[in-house]
Amino acid sequence: METTDHHSDAVPFHGNRNDRQFLSFIATKVVIQEIATRHYLSVDNFWTLDIEGATSFTTRSAALEQATNLKLQDVQLVLNREVKEWEVFPIKSCASA
Repeated sequence: METTDHHSDAVPFHGNRNDRQFLSFIATKVVIQEIATRHYLSVDNFWTLDIEGATSFTTRSAALEQATNLKLQDVQLVLNREVKEWEVFPIKSCASA
């Protein structure tokens, strides 16, 4: 009997798996902020006051990795969370009697 490896199609992930799963459902934006000035790291690796112009990361791990690669000090991560809510409306059976 031949078996197939179901893991061969798996996509490798980088960083903390729980971090990614949590952020994919809850947070919409992770940015790096310089604590003293409260400026945000921009796409061009300059500091900006405009959070909309900040580099957006999909995970805290990715933002931390970037801060480490750039050797940033005295920074913090800022998360903008958007909780998606679902409502349930029970209905009676729609089947014809």
